[in-house]
Amino acid sequence: MIERSMAGGTAPELAETLANYLPSVFAWRFDDRAVCIGLGQWDRELPVCLVAGAGAL
Repeated sequence: MIERSMAGGTAPELAETLANYLPSVFAWRFDDRAVCIGLGQWDRELPVCLVAGAGAL
């Protein structure tokens, strides 16, 4: 999400919210929905988290 913001693009609100919790988030836009997947591990002692979400644009 940071790369897209730095390039002057916009990201779905759902993806921006997930980016607050995960270091890597991918988003796909459809006609009226966004589908997002986030994956990350903040520290070696913490579990790897996979989060998926879908929502209206």
